[in-house]
Amino acid sequence: MKNLFCCSQSRKIQWRITRARSALERRAVVVAYQTHDLIGTHQRNIILAQHLMFKVAPIIQCQTLKLMNALASDYYGRIYLTSNSFLIKLLIEFVKKDQTDSIKRKNAIGTLQKLSLHKQSQIWMLDNNIIYVALTILQREKFILSEYTYEYITALIMNLSLSSRGRDALSMNKKLAFEVLFELIEYPNDQIRIFINGTLYSMFSNIELRDYANQLNIPQKLTKLLPVIEEKFKKQIQYMIEKLESNEDDNDQSQMEDDNDLDDLEDEEECLVDDDDEDELDNNDMVVGEELLMNEFALENEQAEQQRLLMESSMQRELQQRTIYQEQMRDSQIEKMPVRCKDYFLSFNLEGPFIVDSLAQFNDNQKHMQLQTQAFVSRPKVPRTPPIQQYNYQH
Repeated sequence: MKNLFCCSQSRKIQWRITRARSALERRAVVVAYQTHDLIGTHQRNIILAQHLMFKVAPIIQCQTLKLMNALASDYYGRIYLTSNSFLIKLLIEFVKKDQTDSIKRKNAIGTLQKLSLHKQSQIWMLDNNIIYVALTILQREKFILSEYTYEYITALIMNLSLSSRGRDALSMNKKLAFEVLFELIEYPNDQIRIFINGTLYSMFSNIELRDYANQLNIPQKLTKLLPVIEEKFKKQIQYMIEKLESNEDDNDQSQMEDDNDLDDLEDEEECLVDDDDEDELDNNDMVVGEELLMNEFALENEQAEQQRLLMESSMQRELQQRTIYQEQMRDSQIEKMPVRCKDYFLSFNLEGPFIVDSLAQFNDNQKHMQLQTQAFVSRPKVPRTPPIQQYNYQH
């Protein structure tokens, strides 16, 4: 009964994000959770996050990871979750420990992918060997992974591959990387193919990886794909072949990457996708949900007004800081980006949480050009949290 009560509370806390009636309401909830360190990411409270992830009943672990995944879908949520490197380590340890395609691990992977928009988070992830962990999952479980896991884990690898540190990590695991990634180059899901192609293109900026690809006859294999591959992917393959033939050095882009953080995107205005799945509760006439929160935790009028003013002040302060940062970035970012890199990733039409690094900074004119490109790919959005049903794809 205690576990059901706690799980009901955590689910409603999550619903206040995923079922918010507006983007403003969602943002206010996330900022409140951040301000009061709801799940214990701050240094003094990190033992709470560790307890919720590893030392409570599975049903509460599941709701905790769902909440993290929902928080990571919001810019301020990502700021909150990346305030402590140890939380990144905990998430990676959880992914390593849970060797099943469970709803808990899906949410942990989804959270890591969204947090990989932060440059500092990328460094922490790479320090904890996330590239090897992700590649190992793709190799070990390739016949049993859900589409959600495939999409988010390949997007995570691509995000990391866009930095020189990430390419160095891929170089350290180059045999496994090429074995796993090239096998997915004709995967039937377009989004996954985009992430795989983007990763390979980034890898070919590294001299060691480019030389290794030539040893494996990757250019010839890519050339053979051109006559049979769908038209929308031909430009990507052609750019990859040209990259393999170039003499570009990985170090040419390193300074640009080191100067910039990744996560300066405006979040979408739509409500997050909710996910009622197999852990539905048997309430047994318990008071649950909003009624429970209002009965047990609602503030009185004066306290509620103080709380509202605190949240508004916090949101306004961070919005001002973020606006200044974005204006500085927009003035210089596109000019720094190599022309071929811009053209290539324009052909990918990367969206939402998967726009990373320099790719986030296209202005309105460049977005208009993107709509005109022949390689524009129209595709559904990846669900923010794992859906109710998952289907296995064998290949």
